[in-house]
Amino acid sequence: MEKELISIATRSKSRALLIEQRLSSVGILCFLSEVHIVKDSVLIAYKIKVQPKNVERAVDILLETRIELGNDNFNLDDVVQEVDKILVPIDFSETSERVFGFALQIAAQLNAEIMLFHVFSFPVVTSVVQPNTIAYNLNIDFTINDLRNLQEEKMLKFKQKMMQQYIENMYADIKIQHKVIEGNSSDEILEMSRIYKPGAIILGMHGADESFQKLIGSVTEKVIEYAKVPVLAIPEKFQYKEFDEIEVLYATNFEMSDFKAIRKLLTLLYPFKLKLKCLHFCKNEITNDIKQKVSNFQSYFTQNYPQFEVFCDVIVANQPQKGILEYIEKQKIDMVSLTTHRRSIFESIYNPSITKKILQKIEIPLLVFHA
Repeated sequence: MEKELISIATRSKSRALLIEQRLSSVGILCFLSEVHIVKDSVLIAYKIKVQPKNVERAVDILLETRIELGNDNFNLDDVVQEVDKILVPIDFSETSERVFGFALQIAAQLNAEIMLFHVFSFPVVTSVVQPNTIAYNLNIDFTINDLRNLQEEKMLKFKQKMMQQYIENMYADIKIQHKVIEGNSSDEILEMSRIYKPGAIILGMHGADESFQKLIGSVTEKVIEYAKVPVLAIPEKFQYKEFDEIEVLYATNFEMSDFKAIRKLLTLLYPFKLKLKCLHFCKNEITNDIKQKVSNFQSYFTQNYPQFEVFCDVIVANQPQKGILEYIEKQKIDMVSLTTHRRSIFESIYNPSITKKILQKIEIPLLVFHA
C-alpha cells in the first residue's frame, strides 16, 4: 500500500496533523511519515502522503490551509533526509570487520537497516577453444556459478562471524541483508547505491600509493567521487571502538557549500553526542578578514544549532603535516570530514607530497559529502 502513495508535502507536526484532519473530513485517506528537523533541536515533522487518485484535491486543501494560516514554521533546508538504509561494501578482510562494526553503531542509533554488498570479478580465461562454441560457453557459465556460490558461502560465514561478535549481544534488532554480485567493484557499488537508495555508504579505505587518488584506493576514490550520498571511508589502521561521543574535524574554506555539507553531517551523526570542530588551515598569518569569517561561521551555528557543540577556529600551519596531525591527536578527533569538490582540501593549501604524508598517517574515518 505504502509504495502506491505519493508524498505531497512535508510539514511541521502540528500543521501535518491539522492537514490530516481536513483531508479525512472530505474522505481522503492520508498517511503521515516521520522526518526530522535539525535546527534549534531535533524536531519531528511529517511527510504527508495520499493515494494518486487524491493528489489533486489534497493539494488544493494544502493551498487553502496555507492561505488561511500562512507558511509553515520551518525551512525545508533543515529537514533531515532519513538515513534508514546503509550500504556496506565488504571484501571479507579484517578492515571489513571494522567497517561492519562501525556501521552497526550508526545503524543502531538511526534505526536503519544494513545491506552487506560484495562484488567479485571473474578471472580472465584464455582458451584455444573458439569462444562461440557451446562447450566453451557451458564451461564458462559453470565456472561463474561455482565462483558465485563460493562468494556466497564466504558472505554467509562473514555474517555468522559478525553476528557472534556483535549482533547477539547488542544489535539483535538490526535488519541485515546481503547481496553478492559479479562485476567491476566501483561500478557495481554505485549501481547498487542507485537501486537500493541508502542514506550513506560505509566502506574500507586501503593503502598508500604515489597519488592521492590511489592513496585511498581506486574503488573508494571512485565511489566518493560519484556517489550521491555521504560516504564514510574507514582506514585499514583504524582501531574499532564503541563510541557515544564523536569529535569531528570539518576542514572549511568558509564557503556556502560548507553549510549544506554540515547539515548532511548532522543528519548522519545527530543521534550521537557530537562535537564539531570547523577548522580553517592558514598557510601564513591570520588576517582580520579570516577572523571575521571565523566569527560569522561560529555565530551561525551558535544561533541555529545550539544543541550541538560547534567550535570554529583557524590555525597557522608552518609545518603542515606536523601541525594538522598534532591537532587531530591533541583534540582527540574521531573523524575527519570533507566535501567532494575539495576532497583534497589540504592539497589546495599545500603540495601533493605533503597531502599524501598527512593522509597516510591519519588512522581515523573520513566522511565525505558532495558539495
